[in-house]
Amino acid sequence: MPNFTFALNMSELKSMATWRAAVAEFLAVFILVFIAVGATGIAAVFGEESASADVLLMGLANGLAITVGFAAFFRISGAHINPAVTIAAVVTGNACAARAAIYIVFQLAGAVAASAFMRIVSDVPNLGVHHVNPAHLSIAAGFGVEVVLTFILVLVVFATAVDPRTSRSFAPFAIGAVVAINSFVALPLTGASMNPARSFGPAFVYSSWAQHWIYWIAPIVGAVAAGVMYTLLFGTEEMKRRMRLSSLWSTIGPIPESSGETG
Repeated sequence: MPNFTFALNMSELKSMATWRAAVAEFLAVFILVFIAVGATGIAAVFGEESASADVLLMGLANGLAITVGFAAFFRISGAHINPAVTIAAVVTGNACAARAAIYIVFQLAGAVAASAFMRIVSDVPNLGVHHVNPAHLSIAAGFGVEVVLTFILVLVVFATAVDPRTSRSFAPFAIGAVVAINSFVALPLTGASMNPARSFGPAFVYSSWAQHWIYWIAPIVGAVAAGVMYTLLFGTEEMKRRMRLSSLWSTIGPIPESSGETG
């Protein structure tokens, strides 16, 4: 019989801790989108002389926003700040489906609120809307870039924030650094989203849905792949046990048993 302890626990809906955590996710994503979209606006208005300086500005803004949000809210919500991370947490047995659904709703609301505010204060059209740069990439290549970027990000998330053997005090800096580095590489190509909420906010506010599917499916694929791979190859026995007990794996079949403790 499937064990639903980790994947479906409706008592989460009655817990004030769940709703406090959801508000923390709203605020963390609001901070991320406000800073990231704001930096994009600054680059659009004042950064016409140097494209490389624009990439540096926006990449650092993205990375530092994640660092701040994670440091501020990790103890409250786990600082997912990203629906793809939340879904990977469910798949690997690190979050229940009920809480994850609440998190994602509040993450999207935070992104929309920040994007709406930026639209009010800025006259830059389609500010922060993501799309694949047709001068450099095909749609398929852009999809692949977002998968790889998110895979790298979530691998670092699991290594520094999920794995209990690590010192989580370093996690905000490691995760912020990988977001900045990925942004340096891919901002001119796809916008370096790695985060469906980050892309959803501007798309919703400006009603700009072309290619938006890429910024949901690709990050989720990359995040789930990274979470499952890290758990199977590098995770502790407890991490593997949680993933085996997830109702998802109970439904599609057993995952491999480990021959011994990792670490």
